Amino acid sequence: MTFAATRPGAAPVPPGGAPNGTPGGRPSRALTAVYAAGAVTALGTQMTMLALPWLVLETTGSATRAGLVFAAQVLPMALLGFVGGEVIQRLGARRTMVVSDLARAPVVALVPLLQTLGALSLAALVVIVAALGALAVPYHAAQRVLAMELLSPHARSLARANSALEGVQHGSAFAGPALAGALIPLMGTTSVIWLDAATFAFSGLLLLRRVPAGTGGAKGSAAGPRGLWAGVRHLCGDWFLSRAMLSTVVFGLMLRTLMITMPVLAFVRFEGDARVGGLLIAVLGAGGLVGSVAAYVLAARVAC
Repeated sequence: MTFAATRPGAAPVPPGGAPNGTPGGRPSRALTAVYAAGAVTALGTQMTMLALPWLVLETTGSATRAGLVFAAQVLPMALLGFVGGEVIQRLGARRTMVVSDLARAPVVALVPLLQTLGALSLAALVVIVAALGALAVPYHAAQRVLAMELLSPHARSLARANSALEGVQHGSAFAGPALAGALIPLMGTTSVIWLDAATFAFSGLLLLRRVPAGTGGAKGSAAGPRGLWAGVRHLCGDWFLSRAMLSTVVFGLMLRTLMITMPVLAFVRFEGDARVGGLLIAVLGAGGLVGSVAAYVLAARVAC
């Protein structure tokens, strides 16, 4: 393969291309669709992060039950996290994202539907949110795999793409709860959850339309060991990755614990004001958004 001439020390760039996916470094339409789908999905998910425990608090007044519902959604992500890579290996990143989005849309819609029919029990809600957590497991990893495939393998480009994806997530974590807190008094909690179902459907259809079939395909012939336990052994055997994984687990545990206390605090101490609950959760996302912007800027300046 031939490459266009580059300045000394620069990464080779394919003819007519740039490290960002299209000539001149502009993101491709497919990459833009991946970012947009992730933003819409994350926005709906973050709205539901307030709406689901708020629904439980409104109907039962029990902080314990609200915590149980929240834990039922998070626990599958912790227990099945390693399985996500195996799913991507078999289905491919694009198909994994599409299946996850289009499957979660009707599952989320079950909550307001059953609530309207007067058939939503605590047991049914726990099963629904556990299914949502399980379907979400491979989505975020597939999103990164697909974005990386749509970019060049230049380390700086990959770092900036990852920072951009994190920025999308944290931006939604800031806007989603605040928006849900404003909409719940106006539309009702179940209407907000209907909106979340719509975001999943929109995201899945956007990926189907804008990301070409075959992109992010399954790499069945990849060299090296495959399978769930191969990934576990690799993580545990690497000094840096094993410690990074441990710190991520501790951070995630503390963050999730803090997130469930915010709506409970707002419901109990601020007379059930959903706007306060949304703002309390939103400030967590605001800090993450600032960090993502800083990481994106630093990735362009620090040599890799």
